[in-house]
Amino acid sequence: TKLSKSALVQDCRMFNDAKIKAKKCVDLLNKCIYLLNQGEKLTDSEKTSLFFGVTKLFLNDDSTLRRLIYVFIKELKAKEDEVFIVTSCLSKDMMSDNNMYKANALRVLTKIADKSNLLTIEKLIKTSLSDKNTHVKNAALVSCIHLFKEHPEMIKKLVGEVQTNLMSGNKDLQYHALLLLHEIKKDDPMAILKILSQLKSSQATLSSKLAKVQLIRYIKELLTYAHLDPRTEGGFVAYL
Repeated sequence: TKLSKSALVQDCRMFNDAKIKAKKCVDLLNKCIYLLNQGEKLTDSEKTSLFFGVTKLFLNDDSTLRRLIYVFIKELKAKEDEVFIVTSCLSKDMMSDNNMYKANALRVLTKIADKSNLLTIEKLIKTSLSDKNTHVKNAALVSCIHLFKEHPEMIKKLVGEVQTNLMSGNKDLQYHALLLLHEIKKDDPMAILKILSQLKSSQATLSSKLAKVQLIRYIKELLTYAHLDPRTEGGFVAYL
């Protein structure tokens, strides 16, 4: 049966109920996300109605519902005057003890980054890069990769934390840490040479097979385009 947008928006008013029915809200959010993915256009009033209703759902701790809230916010794309409210809700999740909440909230924050919340996001990412949980740290690294194109100066401030994760020996972090560090330093040939030399010399540092493959790609790129002295070039060739 074809979903009726107007009927669905009307049904979603239950998001504002004092007692949240998680199972019913999950069903409605799934339908909303489906419509958005099908290219359905919402009016400004419909967007605002859904948006404020969904923010009320943060009061419920149902894990399935929370995951759908994150997906919905990414799909809907909050307006400028609504970003503050979303940032506030997601920042609270970042302070929780639930690592799933923290990692997913961070991913959503990077999707709604603008000049009004950039400082808050920078602080949250910096803290997350040093989190005890690997999943949270990896989410922070991936978020940095996505943010680098639009906000390179902010991400460059975090280079110390990125290097720490690269050298941590944790195979689940090293691939994204290497990608990010290379992106940060790509305009500095000497820095790239130093990083690749260090990683090549201490092979035990990289326990991630993906990171090792990426290191080989970077070394190949270096040998192809850079003018290296014979000794340095020979060292890289021997590593390969």
